[in-house]
Amino acid sequence: PAGPTSRNVWFKIVEGDGIRAQRTCFRQFTGGYSISVRLDKIEVHRTALALARGGAPEFGESRIVPYSDESLIEFAALQRTPWRTMACIGSAALALRGLDVFDGAIELRALDKPVGSLRVQVGWQTIAAVTGAELLQRAGGSPTDRLCL
Repeated sequence: PAGPTSRNVWFKIVEGDGIRAQRTCFRQFTGGYSISVRLDKIEVHRTALALARGGAPEFGESRIVPYSDESLIEFAALQRTPWRTMACIGSAALALRGLDVFDGAIELRALDKPVGSLRVQVGWQTIAAVTGAELLQRAGGSPTDRLCL
């Protein structure tokens, strides 16, 4: 890829595994999980709330977002509390520079302790520098000439 404006980053959040629900002062509460995706600490996507027993929520969400030379993509696992707020359970990050494609599990950590894992896929979408009409014109003739056989 040529430069910071010639591509987008795409990601798919597949599922969580062994995500430990945080305890409240009353009891363990599993009101659902969500994943916040951040590029250099700026949130670019948040999944819908996924309910799960046993800490294995299935998300299955994919997105393509603009890339502006950020260095990290971070996945933060959030848990819905009894008070309907979201509490961070843990997070994991991947370095974008030098990354081609990633497809695997990343370990979620909180206070340097493992709190589960998240299966994700991350890669790049290359953006064409010209539109289809411009590309045909560069080949010679008009776009309509090329479409008529």
